[in-house]
Amino acid sequence: MTLAVSVAVPHLLIERELLAGGARIVVGMDEVGRGALAGPVSVGVVAVDAQTPEGPRGVADSKLLTPAARTALLPALATWGVARAVGHASAAEIDRFGIIGALRLAGRRALAGLAIPVDVVLLDGKHDWLTPPAQAGFFDADADADADADADRAAGFGAVVHTRVKADLTCASVAAARSASASASASASKNPACAGGVSQSCCSTGSTTG
Repeated sequence: MTLAVSVAVPHLLIERELLAGGARIVVGMDEVGRGALAGPVSVGVVAVDAQTPEGPRGVADSKLLTPAARTALLPALATWGVARAVGHASAAEIDRFGIIGALRLAGRRALAGLAIPVDVVLLDGKHDWLTPPAQAGFFDADADADADADADRAAGFGAVVHTRVKADLTCASVAAARSASASASASASKNPACAGGVSQSCCSTGSTTG
């Protein structure tokens, strides 16, 4: 007997609820590389607004996609949403700041790469690693001092951060962000020169009229 397997299809219900609550731009954010402390770590972001249509056909958590399927999806993701970017933190930055500090730095770089105001960040998981701690420790202060000036200004610290467990399975913006970061992470691993900054080649940034 063959059993049917139900696979969750990411949607924009959560994003649209946040937009209906007054947000103008909601950004889905997810990371890859956190388990590999040798680095780099990459954080993808995809911004959506009230006019953004449902995600491209086939968008899903990148862990559920084959490498070929993920690659085939990239052209559609490159034009979906308002803007998109991927930020990286290098192995050296992981060593210097710790994995949480490096994630925060990569996330700030990704948000800066969007170059648009952000009202809400929808973060996969239950831990908010993006928001700086109320009382910075030694490594957090060091990471803040080392961050790019553009990232400091545009990292969306005025945005409200919402965490959601399994957001990469249910929220289209987060699933798209993870697919983008997975692709960019693979490229960054092969090209150390782009492992500490914002990826422009793997996932384009800027406004679109999707």
